[in-house]
Amino acid sequence: GPSYGSRGRVLLPFEDNLSSKIGVRFDKPIPEGIDLGGLCERSHGFFCNASDLRLEAPGSEDLDKLLLNTLFEVVSSESRNSPFILFVKDVEKSIVGNSETYSAFKSRLENFPDNVVLIGSHNQNDSRKEKSHPGGLLFTKFGSNQTALLDFAFPDSFGRLHDRGKEVPKTTKLLTKLFPNKVTIHVPQVLRAIQDHEL
Repeated sequence: GPSYGSRGRVLLPFEDNLSSKIGVRFDKPIPEGIDLGGLCERSHGFFCNASDLRLEAPGSEDLDKLLLNTLFEVVSSESRNSPFILFVKDVEKSIVGNSETYSAFKSRLENFPDNVVLIGSHNQNDSRKEKSHPGGLLFTKFGSNQTALLDFAFPDSFGRLHDRGKEVPKTTKLLTKLFPNKVTIHVPQVLRAIQDHEL
């Protein structure tokens, strides 16, 4: 499917059924893309959850830059007084989804003060999870700062294990560049057993 930040236009809103996915025609071809029943070019269409879509208003890129600059100013200012921990929730949506934001974040990250620790969270289903990377420390140097990624792994709707033969998504590769250290947090086994039993 499309990566976060992919641009497109809604073609099939299914307004009568709010639980239906929305047919979107993306500007660029996407993995596993379709033609939405002939409404768009091949590999440009995809059915998305409404919660995954964001209305793009004019000047939204400027707003992203302003928010990013303000965030780094606050972190730099506060870290002068004491060590600082910055937690970024759903980092794949807020940073990796836009290539300009990603580049700006990465360059600013290299100049973070030494006493700042950056932790990002990332949710994914088992069916999309890449191979785990054993070993390593929780926090290591990236430029002049410490970074780590908390990876919350949830089973897919049928409780299947992920396919280890699948290629690692581009989003995951970009996250790994920003956060070379990863802590995977799995659903407790008791909850997993209850979910499997209910299915």
